[in-house]
Amino acid sequence: MSNDNVLERVLKALITVGKLIVDGKRSSKKVAVVLQEIVDDPKKFSDLFKLEKSFRIVVPSYYNHETSLGLFFKKNSEKISQCFYEIADKNFKTRSIALKPGQEYEVSVFKQVYPGYTTYDERLDFVKNEQEGTVLVGVQGIALIFELAPGKLQEGYYQSFCNLPKKDNEGYIHEPLVSLFGGRYNFTIANLGSYECGTLMICFRKV
Repeated sequence: MSNDNVLERVLKALITVGKLIVDGKRSSKKVAVVLQEIVDDPKKFSDLFKLEKSFRIVVPSYYNHETSLGLFFKKNSEKISQCFYEIADKNFKTRSIALKPGQEYEVSVFKQVYPGYTTYDERLDFVKNEQEGTVLVGVQGIALIFELAPGKLQEGYYQSFCNLPKKDNEGYIHEPLVSLFGGRYNFTIANLGSYECGTLMICFRKV
């Protein structure tokens, strides 16, 4: 749906609401409360993320989920500026969907555009609701995209979701946050309970 059509719907709805208030079929006080909520709560009524790009990949024949990270780090050691020791196959092989050779996926990259912080749950809910059929591929998915389609990715900080996010004793979520700048990668562990404008999310949907 185009932006023009959406704006037209909004204007028609406002006109209809005005008529309903004049006819006594809607409470002007209650309508005022709703409108004020729209003004006062920008996060609830704003677009938090936008689609940056979308493309397709096929999982290569040599791919092995249980050893994919180690192989990627070995093949790209000269491009990796930093890698936390916790990001290893043994720690992540059961926490995300196992990609299999020959499978085709549509990969979408979303960027946070809301000028503030979003929570982990808000980002995860968006991914699940926006992309029907999304599979949670974790850090292995990021590494695979870096290998297969590096030219399609812009510089920035990338996050992908797994089925079993790791929480500390206080309930904070600590998951891989991978950055790409100047053709070099940083694989770090970050508190992803909240993150700010500009974060990129990689989403996989099986074709």
